[in-house]
Amino acid sequence: MPNNYQMYPGPIENPEHFPPPVAIDCIKVDKVYEECKFTDVNELDITLDDIDQLTDVECISVEVIEKKCEIVYDDKVRLWIKYEVTYEVNGETRSHVETFEKIVVLARAGEDGLEPQCEVFLECLDAFVLKNNTIKLCIGKLLLFKLIAHVQLLVPVYGFCPEPKECQVAGECPEFDPIWPPYPEQS
Repeated sequence: MPNNYQMYPGPIENPEHFPPPVAIDCIKVDKVYEECKFTDVNELDITLDDIDQLTDVECISVEVIEKKCEIVYDDKVRLWIKYEVTYEVNGETRSHVETFEKIVVLARAGEDGLEPQCEVFLECLDAFVLKNNTIKLCIGKLLLFKLIAHVQLLVPVYGFCPEPKECQVAGECPEFDPIWPPYPEQS
């Protein structure tokens, strides 16, 4: 067994205890060659001149509208996002559009065959009223930067996945207990 199993914690605790594979298959997947994460909180101050008395504000949701992920120089990946925050102020629903950019260093950016992939996870954290008809919206950001390539890999095969457990659903009809597998054995 390759030693790199020791680098990845998870369900493979003792790979030396695995039986020999029944086959070695070729699969085509996106392989991650390098990655990093960035977490931050955006503090958006919004002045609402059309409201006389601000009493309450609540951040409802935040959604990415547009995203660009690109290699800008050797070893640098740029993410640009445009997102919309929906909030409620004094019982009225409103929204605000904001943009954000982050450039990170990934040493292998610019290598032939590697493409950038950026994943964005946004969350409303808090909202509160400031002075002078201004509100503050706190938006949590988790940004994942990856360099990937679509590759073919040889992987050991130990067989097909086991039958999944039955879902519990409420109903009036009798249960159906089919024979598993529903198709002929594969060799």
